[in-house]
Amino acid sequence: MLNSLCCYRNPSPKWLLGTQPSAEDAPAPFAWSPYLSSGSPLSRQGASTRGEVRLPQSLESWMPDYPQLFKFMLVGDEAAGKTCLLLRFTDKKYRTKHRTIGVDFGSRNVDVQGEAIRLQCWDCTGADRFRSIIRTYYRGAAGALLVYDVTRRDSFEHLPEWLKEIREHMDTGLAITLVGNKADMDKERQVSFEEGSRFATDHGLGFLETSAVTGQHVDDAFLATARQALARRPTRAPERRLDIGHD
Repeated sequence: MLNSLCCYRNPSPKWLLGTQPSAEDAPAPFAWSPYLSSGSPLSRQGASTRGEVRLPQSLESWMPDYPQLFKFMLVGDEAAGKTCLLLRFTDKKYRTKHRTIGVDFGSRNVDVQGEAIRLQCWDCTGADRFRSIIRTYYRGAAGALLVYDVTRRDSFEHLPEWLKEIREHMDTGLAITLVGNKADMDKERQVSFEEGSRFATDHGLGFLETSAVTGQHVDDAFLATARQALARRPTRAPERRLDIGHD
């Protein structure tokens, strides 16, 4: 299987290869490595704008068959459709109206190249007044979906600012996918596919267009990012064993 991020317009993929170069030393609501094993310690703090996120006493009981845990962030302007993408990916649902105040959260178990992985996805509001608070959630992310609305040119023009935010406050080596959402609204389109593709190429990002309404390429956006994050996962040094001889 290919480990590169993918770029879709309709059914046919175009592959954009690139590397993303970074991290703020601030306390995170979930202060874990983006690559946890089932035996790793886990902070049990965390909050959602719609209530406290409660975790069970042991990580094993929470995800017994999913030893790998990747934390993903959805970042971009308000009303770009980030929450709808998250809901479509995690619950296979579409919600017509929803406004995120702070952070929304969802998760889904997936298989990536034969490895069982739990994707834990954090949807961050694009409102400026919450920016400093939202940054505390960035730490430890393995991947980010940078989302804009193809029917709103301003959301596309703000991408350099969001990309700078990601690279300044998230970890080095982050897998980043550029996502042009609302691709089903072609009559209202203000950003062409070619423009999105060019921006992704220029900045070393994966790219695809999605529709949270129809579900088009929504799974692809998350799974392609997961493949890239898996490829960039730090390899563990082999354990050193001490051989004790017997007289």
